[in-house]
Amino acid sequence: MTGRRPGWAWVFVLAAGWMAVQASVNSASVTSDLTRRGIAFQPIEPWIWEFSSALALLIWLIPTLWFAGRLQFRRPGFARRLPLVVPASVVFCVGHVLTMVALRHLAYQAMGRSYGFGPWLPGLLYEYRKDVLTFALMLTAATVLGLLRERQRPVPADAPPPPAAPASPPPPTFMVRTATQGDVLVRTDEIDWIEAQGNYVALHVGADTRLLRQTLSEMETRLREHGFIRTHRRALVNRQRMQAIIPPEHGELGVRLSGGDIAPLSESRRAEVLRLVLAG
Repeated sequence: MTGRRPGWAWVFVLAAGWMAVQASVNSASVTSDLTRRGIAFQPIEPWIWEFSSALALLIWLIPTLWFAGRLQFRRPGFARRLPLVVPASVVFCVGHVLTMVALRHLAYQAMGRSYGFGPWLPGLLYEYRKDVLTFALMLTAATVLGLLRERQRPVPADAPPPPAAPASPPPPTFMVRTATQGDVLVRTDEIDWIEAQGNYVALHVGADTRLLRQTLSEMETRLREHGFIRTHRRALVNRQRMQAIIPPEHGELGVRLSGGDIAPLSESRRAEVLRLVLAG
């Protein structure tokens, strides 16, 4: 057993089988009753009457199942939706009768005869007395079957937690060789700004300048995720060290840093630098 839940198709098949059996029994009963009462009729007529009614009911079973699903018995607000059953039963009856009469007209035309339903209002009232019970039974059966399907529905397992976002790499530390202090370690957060100098870059750390053999583009790639912004073709600035942007009317366009230095800022990069700084 796989535990697979049956769909509504098997309900439709069972209903078709049941209606076929019931229509056969009713056809035989009507044939016997008409014969006993001495009423003239064609032997096939009771079968047309009963099977046209059964087929029409089967056709209207589909919207009835849909309506039962829309009622949502176990959902909040069911009491407000319940009065819709009355107009729905009227629609069901009218639809059933119209479909049934249309099928009978087709069958009688195939025999070269005509079919008359009789006065419509009394006929509809007569059919409604039967159809309202059929409609109620269909709704009840559909609701019960829907509840059974919900009970058989597998309980979803707890969803696994989403994978953690990959951690950003730690800020790099640079080893810079100096003439007087030997190899000096420079942490990323100590750097105010970086200036391109040929095949080297100058790391401006407070009042000190440390030369490192790397290109500015390589430094930008390594430090972009750690708050460094390209402000000029030869300058990379630590955003945390920025204090002000100096406009051209106050001198050369640039960025004032907390250590007192002024890093160059090109006009073409000015708007992007402002956007990155304001975005935090």
